[in-house]
Amino acid sequence: MNGAPNGSVPAKQCTDCGQVLPSTEFYWVSKPLGTLRGQCKACMRRSKTAQRDPAWTPNCSRCDVRLPERTGSGRRLCDECFGQTYDLEHRRANGAHRIRLKPCTLCGGPKERMARGKLCQACKPWAGYAKSLRRFDLTPADYVSILQAQGGVCYICHEAPRGQRLSIDHDHALPEGRAAVRGLLCRDCNYSRLPRFEEDLAMLQRAISYLTAPPARSVIGQIGGHDLAVLHAFARDDSGGPWEFDVDVADPGPIEPRFALLNLSDPRDDAPRPSEPPHPAEYAFL
Repeated sequence: MNGAPNGSVPAKQCTDCGQVLPSTEFYWVSKPLGTLRGQCKACMRRSKTAQRDPAWTPNCSRCDVRLPERTGSGRRLCDECFGQTYDLEHRRANGAHRIRLKPCTLCGGPKERMARGKLCQACKPWAGYAKSLRRFDLTPADYVSILQAQGGVCYICHEAPRGQRLSIDHDHALPEGRAAVRGLLCRDCNYSRLPRFEEDLAMLQRAISYLTAPPARSVIGQIGGHDLAVLHAFARDDSGGPWEFDVDVADPGPIEPRFALLNLSDPRDDAPRPSEPPHPAEYAFL
């Protein structure tokens, strides 16, 4: 095993024949560091002997496919693997091959030669949102298409995004990916409004009914103003309890009222009104 200091290397497995052999059957790469070659001595001798044959061709160092012919020094890749690694169309001024750049990790398109990082120039403005897009296997073009389908606003509150992009809402019952995406929502709708309604759809129906037909409006419409019977009951009750319990009292009766100066007569009848207002002293605070 490699990595033992002072040459104390135990037995190891040959990378060619697969046999576990003692360290004496391997050539040293660095004896002070205890590093041995991967091939045993016998396999290395067979390889060197085979290379002397003019018809011998090496294997691709990446896919291990036998190359059709001997290649120049340093090239041990087949044409397919070489094309994946180097740019065959654009060479350097001295004729050397340029290393092929990896595609943009967000949109999958080619990157510019001088571009730094993992994103192409068109995806650079999406760098702060790249993690969310990769999470659901979306590209910036997919995000823009969904946003345009929603009219450029949050689907629930119809508010345009301000300061930050709309969140990607997904179905938590499905595995994360393109199939789980439901739409784009603002932060309030995605984290506050929608989760509460999603747990109880009946609550959502009640909220819709509450907004379209508020219950208080029908009750207020039946009362049509101040109910005099309620006021009569409130004025005569000396129990000190909440006046709401006296709503069913229809006729107060001739008892002494709680507020002596409260006029409980119906303003719609033709009863005579006092010609002079009460003396101001009667309203003085004690």
